[in-house]
Amino acid sequence: MKQAFVIFALLFVTFSNISAAQKALKDEIDHKLVTFQPRKFEYKNFTLPTSVEDKTLDLREATKGKKLVLVTYFAAWCENSNHDYETIQHLLKKFGDKGLAVIGVCNYSETKEVKEFITKHQPLYPICIESTDDKLREKTLHYNYRKMCGDPRKWGTPFSLLIEAKNIHADGEIFANEVLAANGELDRKEAEKLIKQLLK
Repeated sequence: MKQAFVIFALLFVTFSNISAAQKALKDEIDHKLVTFQPRKFEYKNFTLPTSVEDKTLDLREATKGKKLVLVTYFAAWCENSNHDYETIQHLLKKFGDKGLAVIGVCNYSETKEVKEFITKHQPLYPICIESTDDKLREKTLHYNYRKMCGDPRKWGTPFSLLIEAKNIHADGEIFANEVLAANGELDRKEAEKLIKQLLK
């Protein structure tokens, strides 16, 4: 009887571990991690209000002197954006002192949702607000850019652009004509590898 109980306990632990591993794998698959792909289009400089009251941010001014600029578009309520945030924050911690700048651009999120996102995550990079009305989805620059990058998703968050300093225009309406775009959550290892290479 005792032996049977031990066997049952071992089987229970084994199957529990398998179940946990399968769930972890499913969660990873559901996130559909992506890598950056080269794209050519006119990416415009912007001046947007930030999450800090009465402040605005000019993209070119905020990233002047940086070797690499990562602009990450997200929605505060989006599960995928919240998951992707961990990768973005990690990349900034690892490469911020080596020349990487990160700018967050929030879309389709009410003020309350943006504040909750910031309170929860405490991002080390500035958060700009492009839109707060989800009914204006197709009128945002975020929508236009991701469609030019072949993104078939309805909301398209997160969506990130990586821009090398050599491709940034010194002035004018256009910030860059060549970017690296990621339609979805970043594959952390691949992003690290690419950024390390570009910062050499």
